[in-house]
Amino acid sequence: MIIGTLDNWQQHFSGPVWEEAFGFLKSLDADSPEGFTKLRGDDLYGRVMSYDTISNTEAKLESHHNYIDIQTSIVGGEGIDWYYRPDIEDIAPYNSEKDVINHIRPEGPAPVHIRNYPGVFSVFFPEDAHMPKLEVGTGHVKKAVAKIHIKLL
Repeated sequence: MIIGTLDNWQQHFSGPVWEEAFGFLKSLDADSPEGFTKLRGDDLYGRVMSYDTISNTEAKLESHHNYIDIQTSIVGGEGIDWYYRPDIEDIAPYNSEKDVINHIRPEGPAPVHIRNYPGVFSVFFPEDAHMPKLEVGTGHVKKAVAKIHIKLL
């Protein structure tokens, strides 16, 4: 997991794939339409979505086998809890179509709690279980996720 600001993403990553992913995220604003944008087919794509944030008892803890997520808020904010995937239990089998596996949320506070607001990004690798959609006071968020297939790295 890496957290940073969109203006300083180059301090953490370099290369054409990262440039495309962060270029997509930085191009978005409140008027950007929701939906999917294919940047390199299924290997690199982005998604814009909005939803009401929820409590940590309602949110789902997930991770991915084949994709890296770069998440940022466009409008509003959300919390994201982070857990180290090898330390937690799976709740269901891996869904290869959606590249997602859900996990049992451990008791107590998360090892890391992130507050994603506009201008802040969070990167989640396959070993990073994450629970987005968490309330941080704004109630509603419009966010974007860029997904990079690990074979591109």
